[in-house]
Amino acid sequence: NPLMSIKLLLIAAALVSLGLIRRRVLRSPAAQTGVVPPGGKALAVALLVLWIAATTVGRLTAYLGAQISV
Repeated sequence: NPLMSIKLLLIAAALVSLGLIRRRVLRSPAAQTGVVPPGGKALAVALLVLWIAATTVGRLTAYLGAQISV
């Protein structure tokens, strides 16, 4: 099912984004002072968009899964 492949790719991208947030935001010296490093908010937004997209594609699988075939 192509929708499942898309969902898995979105989840993989979200996990990569999470790793970037851990490396660039949470481990930065600025995080100790409570300041978000540059690009931190953009990474957070990207992570949210990826998870919302993965959830949406997962829900669409229930409705469109039988109609879409390879």
